Amino acid sequence: MARVIVLGAGTGGMAGAYEIREKLGSQHTVSVINEREDFQFVPSNPGPVVVGAMPGASCYGPAYEYAFILDKELRNNKVRDRVPMIYVTPEPYIGHLGLGGWVIQSR
Repeated sequence: MARVIVLGAGTGGMAGAYEIREKLGSQHTVSVINEREDFQFVPSNPGPVVVGAMPGASCYGPAYEYAFILDKELRNNKVRDRVPMIYVTPEPYIGHLGLGGWVIQSR
């Protein structure tokens, strides 16, 4: 049984650990050691982020929530200006929230 230790949980370290794990199999141990206890990935050259909801979803609110949380985190890490965000929705207008199926009937 082999024991592999990967130093650094950055982009290369994490990808390398997953590849090594796949190649070696479950009888071997792969450990990742990082300078911090929690893993945090802040891309230095990020591409566009696409957030949205699928047609037919019962509620589009969570997609909005995720977009706002992501925006805040990118601003906190001072990379928001380098990360284009694209919001995709089947809603007839922004803010519809998928509530078009709710019909109020008057009698």
